[in-house]
Amino acid sequence: MATLHRKKKHPMLILKGYRLYLMGSDDSEITKSGVCVTEIQKFKRFHEEMIAGKVYYRSAQAIGIEKHIAKKMFALLQQNRAGLQLSYGMGRDRETHPKINTAFSLLVDGLSESEMRGKGCSELEIRLSKEFLPFAEASETMLLQTIAEKTGMVKATVARLLKIYREKQQAPNNAKEIRDYRMQINA
Repeated sequence: MATLHRKKKHPMLILKGYRLYLMGSDDSEITKSGVCVTEIQKFKRFHEEMIAGKVYYRSAQAIGIEKHIAKKMFALLQQNRAGLQLSYGMGRDRETHPKINTAFSLLVDGLSESEMRGKGCSELEIRLSKEFLPFAEASETMLLQTIAEKTGMVKATVARLLKIYREKQQAPNNAKEIRDYRMQINA
Protein backbone atom coordinates (compact mmCIF):
# COMPACT_ATOMS: atom_id res chain seq x y z
CA MET A 1 0.00 0.00 0.00
CA ALA A 2 1.58 3.23 -1.18
CA THR A 3 1.27 6.42 0.76
CA LEU A 4 1.25 9.79 -0.85
CA HIS A 5 3.80 12.20 0.51
CA ARG A 6 3.30 15.84 -0.07
CA LYS A 7 6.39 17.39 -1.59
CA LYS A 8 7.73 20.07 0.71
CA LYS A 9 8.37 23.35 -1.10
CA HIS A 10 11.62 25.18 -0.57
CA PRO A 11 11.07 28.40 1.40
CA MET A 12 13.00 30.43 -1.15
CA LEU A 13 10.32 29.69 -3.78
CA ILE A 14 8.16 32.36 -2.21
CA LEU A 15 10.92 34.88 -2.95
CA LYS A 16 11.04 33.76 -6.55
CA GLY A 17 7.26 34.15 -6.80
CA TYR A 18 7.32 37.55 -5.09
CA ARG A 19 9.99 38.80 -7.49
CA LEU A 20 7.87 37.66 -10.44
CA TYR A 21 4.82 39.33 -8.86
CA LEU A 22 6.70 42.62 -8.48
CA MET A 23 7.84 42.35 -12.08
CA GLY A 24 4.20 42.18 -13.19
CA SER A 25 3.71 38.48 -13.85
CA ASP A 26 0.23 37.07 -13.46
CA ASP A 27 -0.66 34.13 -11.21
CA SER A 28 -0.52 31.52 -13.97
CA GLU A 29 3.07 32.47 -14.86
CA ILE A 30 4.06 32.36 -11.20
CA THR A 31 2.52 28.90 -10.69
CA LYS A 32 4.36 27.64 -13.78
CA SER A 33 7.63 28.62 -12.07
CA GLY A 34 6.88 26.18 -9.23
CA VAL A 35 5.20 28.42 -6.66
CA CYS A 36 1.97 26.99 -5.24
CA VAL A 37 -1.28 28.95 -4.91
CA THR A 38 -1.09 29.19 -1.11
CA GLU A 39 2.36 30.78 -1.37
CA ILE A 40 1.00 33.27 -3.91
CA GLN A 41 -1.78 34.18 -1.50
CA LYS A 42 0.77 34.61 1.29
CA PHE A 43 3.04 37.00 -0.59
CA LYS A 44 0.07 38.98 -1.94
CA ARG A 45 -1.18 39.41 1.60
CA PHE A 46 2.34 40.36 2.69
CA HIS A 47 2.48 42.92 -0.12
CA GLU A 48 -0.82 44.46 0.97
CA GLU A 49 0.49 44.71 4.53
CA MET A 50 3.66 46.47 3.34
CA ILE A 51 1.70 48.92 1.19
CA ALA A 52 -0.39 49.67 4.30
CA GLY A 53 2.86 50.61 6.08
CA LYS A 54 3.04 47.77 8.59
CA VAL A 55 6.26 46.27 9.97
CA TYR A 56 7.49 43.42 7.77
CA TYR A 57 8.46 40.91 10.45
CA ARG A 58 5.19 41.22 12.37
CA SER A 59 3.18 40.88 9.17
CA ALA A 60 5.22 37.87 8.08
CA GLN A 61 4.75 36.23 11.44
CA ALA A 62 0.98 36.68 11.24
CA ILE A 63 0.86 35.34 7.67
CA GLY A 64 3.19 32.41 8.32
CA ILE A 65 6.28 33.49 6.39
CA GLU A 66 9.69 32.88 7.96
CA LYS A 67 11.42 36.05 9.21
CA HIS A 68 14.54 35.72 7.08
CA ILE A 69 12.39 35.24 3.97
CA ALA A 70 10.25 38.25 4.93
CA LYS A 71 13.38 40.37 5.30
CA LYS A 72 14.45 39.47 1.76
CA MET A 73 10.92 40.12 0.48
CA PHE A 74 10.99 43.54 2.12
CA ALA A 75 14.35 44.24 0.45
CA LEU A 76 12.82 43.28 -2.92
CA LEU A 77 9.93 45.66 -2.28
CA GLN A 78 12.35 48.48 -1.41
CA GLN A 79 14.33 47.81 -4.61
CA ASN A 80 11.10 47.83 -6.60
CA ARG A 81 9.97 51.12 -5.02
CA ALA A 82 13.35 52.70 -5.81
CA GLY A 83 13.11 51.55 -9.43
CA LEU A 84 16.18 49.34 -9.12
CA GLN A 85 16.69 45.94 -10.70
CA LEU A 86 15.31 43.21 -8.44
CA SER A 87 18.26 41.24 -7.15
CA TYR A 88 16.91 37.90 -5.93
CA GLY A 89 17.07 35.09 -8.47
CA MET A 90 19.16 37.05 -10.89
CA GLY A 91 22.69 36.10 -11.83
CA ARG A 92 25.51 38.22 -10.55
CA ASP A 93 26.37 41.21 -12.69
CA ARG A 94 30.00 41.12 -13.80
CA GLU A 95 30.31 44.88 -13.33
CA THR A 96 29.29 44.75 -9.67
CA HIS A 97 30.89 41.34 -9.02
CA PRO A 98 33.86 41.00 -11.35
CA LYS A 99 35.57 37.64 -11.77
CA ILE A 100 38.93 39.05 -10.81
CA ASN A 101 40.39 35.68 -9.73
CA THR A 102 40.35 34.39 -13.30
CA ALA A 103 41.71 37.65 -14.71
CA PHE A 104 44.50 37.84 -12.13
CA SER A 105 45.47 34.22 -12.73
CA LEU A 106 45.71 34.90 -16.46
CA LEU A 107 47.73 38.07 -15.82
CA VAL A 108 50.16 36.24 -13.57
CA ASP A 109 50.44 33.52 -16.24
CA GLY A 110 51.81 36.23 -18.53
CA LEU A 111 48.88 36.79 -20.89
CA SER A 112 48.52 40.17 -22.57
CA GLU A 113 45.39 42.31 -22.32
CA SER A 114 44.13 41.21 -25.73
CA GLU A 115 44.65 37.55 -24.82
CA MET A 116 42.81 38.11 -21.55
CA ARG A 117 39.91 39.73 -23.43
CA GLY A 118 39.91 36.71 -25.74
CA LYS A 119 39.50 34.47 -22.68
CA GLY A 120 36.39 36.43 -21.65
CA CYS A 121 37.77 38.96 -19.16
CA SER A 122 36.14 42.39 -19.06
CA GLU A 123 38.06 45.68 -19.03
CA LEU A 124 37.17 46.17 -15.37
CA GLU A 125 38.55 42.74 -14.42
CA ILE A 126 41.77 43.37 -16.33
CA ARG A 127 42.20 46.80 -14.73
CA LEU A 128 41.56 45.48 -11.22
CA SER A 129 43.97 42.60 -11.65
CA LYS A 130 46.69 44.98 -12.93
CA GLU A 131 46.09 47.30 -10.00
CA PHE A 132 46.36 44.40 -7.57
CA LEU A 133 49.73 43.13 -8.86
CA PRO A 134 51.88 45.68 -6.93
CA PHE A 135 49.99 44.81 -3.74
CA ALA A 136 50.61 41.12 -4.34
CA GLU A 137 54.33 41.82 -4.69
CA ALA A 138 54.30 43.83 -1.46
CA SER A 139 52.17 41.27 0.39
CA GLU A 140 55.11 40.16 2.52
CA THR A 141 55.16 43.56 4.24
CA MET A 142 51.44 44.38 4.25
CA LEU A 143 48.56 42.94 6.22
CA LEU A 144 45.67 41.34 4.37
CA GLN A 145 43.26 43.92 5.83
CA THR A 146 45.46 46.79 4.65
CA ILE A 147 45.56 45.43 1.11
CA ALA A 148 41.77 44.97 1.18
CA GLU A 149 41.24 48.58 2.29
CA LYS A 150 43.64 50.03 -0.29
CA THR A 151 42.23 48.01 -3.19
CA GLY A 152 38.59 48.19 -2.15
CA MET A 153 38.27 44.41 -2.36
CA VAL A 154 36.81 41.96 0.12
CA LYS A 155 39.36 40.20 2.35
CA ALA A 156 38.37 36.80 0.98
CA THR A 157 39.09 37.96 -2.58
CA VAL A 158 42.43 39.42 -1.52
CA ALA A 159 43.33 36.12 0.17
CA ARG A 160 42.45 34.14 -2.96
CA LEU A 161 44.45 36.48 -5.20
CA LEU A 162 47.47 36.28 -2.90
CA LYS A 163 47.18 32.49 -2.92
CA ILE A 164 47.16 32.51 -6.73
CA TYR A 165 50.17 34.83 -6.76
CA ARG A 166 52.17 32.71 -4.29
CA GLU A 167 51.38 29.48 -6.15
CA LYS A 168 52.56 31.04 -9.40
CA GLN A 169 55.68 32.40 -7.66
CA GLN A 170 56.59 28.93 -6.42
CA ALA A 171 56.47 27.49 -9.93
CA PRO A 172 60.07 27.85 -11.26
CA ASN A 173 59.35 29.27 -14.72
CA ASN A 174 56.40 31.49 -13.73
CA ALA A 175 58.38 33.70 -11.34
CA LYS A 176 60.41 35.05 -14.27
CA GLU A 177 57.25 35.65 -16.36
CA ILE A 178 55.66 37.67 -13.54
CA ARG A 179 58.77 39.86 -13.26
CA ASP A 180 58.89 40.27 -17.05
CA TYR A 181 55.26 41.37 -17.15
CA ARG A 182 55.91 43.78 -14.25
CA MET A 183 58.63 45.38 -16.39
CA GLN A 184 56.16 45.81 -19.27
CA ILE A 185 53.69 47.62 -16.97
CA ASN A 186 56.35 50.08 -15.74
CA ALA A 187 57.63 50.80 -19.26
